[in-house]
Amino acid sequence: MKTYRCLAAGAVLFFLCVVFTSAGYAAASIDPAFEGTLVITSPDGEINLIEPGDAIPAIVNDSIIEVFDGKFKVTTAEGDTISVSCLEHEAALKGAASVTLVCGESSGKLDVEAGPVSLTDDEGKVVTLNTGESFDIQMPVLSEAAPTAEGEELGLSLDDSNTDPDSRSIEIQDNQDSPVSPEN
Repeated sequence: MKTYRCLAAGAVLFFLCVVFTSAGYAAASIDPAFEGTLVITSPDGEINLIEPGDAIPAIVNDSIIEVFDGKFKVTTAEGDTISVSCLEHEAALKGAASVTLVCGESSGKLDVEAGPVSLTDDEGKVVTLNTGESFDIQMPVLSEAAPTAEGEELGLSLDDSNTDPDSRSIEIQDNQDSPVSPEN
């Protein structure tokens, strides 16, 4: 159990800390001086949008933290597992770790202040980053799809047609007496 993190707190804080850690909450902390919009997605799919100045909620283990057009620093303790994400790149923090993530519209950067941290890039390649290492994040390059049916004519040419239209084979249907709406 993670109660050793709570020993320095007073009796009430100790109780709350024991309740949170036994309920699956991480001791992860986000620096309140973050920039941009934080998106915290819990494992059960609950999404919290946090703006600068908002209170940062308790973070559940296995949550994913993203930032839109900004930066934040997150620190975890032994026993914690969370991920940070930017532009289809996801870094897993397991145990005591600390990272700063900057993420913009098309690029970002992950700085590892305490690690190691396991980063999975947009192509699924896993990289281990140790304390003091950084990783530059770029928007995934999307290749342009080849045009379909480029230069090909649609339909048959008149020269390829072996059948002559015959108006005697057309079937006629009388739609004048059909009801306007379906009958019940």
